[in-house]
Amino acid sequence: MRRTEEPHNTLEQVEGYVRDALALVERLEVPEDLREVAFGKCCDLIASKQLFYEQPQAMPLPPLDLSKIRH
Repeated sequence: MRRTEEPHNTLEQVEGYVRDALALVERLEVPEDLREVAFGKCCDLIASKQLFYEQPQAMPLPPLDLSKIRH
């Protein structure tokens, strides 16, 4: 299996992660004393990269025409 991952983030992606994390913390009405930790965790979760595992697929063989085989 081949593992595929894109390790780089663009500036626009990071800005989106921060905006989304802030919106989550506000929407969930996190208490003030937990906001900093919750914001950091939200950023980590949103920005984490998904790993994809590709399993090579076997190529099917063409059908054999046994009538053309001589004995």
